[in-house]
Amino acid sequence: MFELLLKRSMRDADYTEGRLYSRTDNTRGWTYLMDTLEPHAIDWQREKKIMGRTAIPEGQYNMRFTTSKKFGDMTPYVQCVPHFTGILMHPGNTVADTRGCILVGIRDEHHHGTLVSSRHCFEMLQSLLWQNTGPAGRWKLKISG
Repeated sequence: MFELLLKRSMRDADYTEGRLYSRTDNTRGWTYLMDTLEPHAIDWQREKKIMGRTAIPEGQYNMRFTTSKKFGDMTPYVQCVPHFTGILMHPGNTVADTRGCILVGIRDEHHHGTLVSSRHCFEMLQSLLWQNTGPAGRWKLKISG
C-alpha cells in the first residue's frame, strides 16, 4: 500500500510546518515530496481545540480522493479524524488559507509560516497519488512530530 508520512518540524503559536514523504510497499526508505503547513498543533492532553485554528492530532489515517467544490476532483481527503470533519490536502500559502486542512507547497526560506509553489505541488501530489492508488482507492497517512 502507498503511504504518506507528514513529519511536523516546527510549531509556532499560529502555524505548524512539516515535511511530506512517501513510500510504497516494496521500499524501506521515505522519499521527500514537499513541505506542509497547518494551523497550530496542540498538546491534546493540555490544550483545547480551537475551531479552524488547530491542526489534526498525530496518528495514522486512511485517505482517499473526494470532490471539493473549491479544489475539484481528486482532492486528497483524510478520513476519520477525531474531532474533525472535511480535512483535505490542498494548495495554499499561509494558515489564512486553511481552517484545519493540510496545505502543501515549498517552504519559503525568507518567511516562516509561508509556502510557495503550492498549486504546482498540489498537482504533483494528485498525480502521484493517482498513480499509486490501489484497487481500494485508498492510501495511508501517518502524522508524527
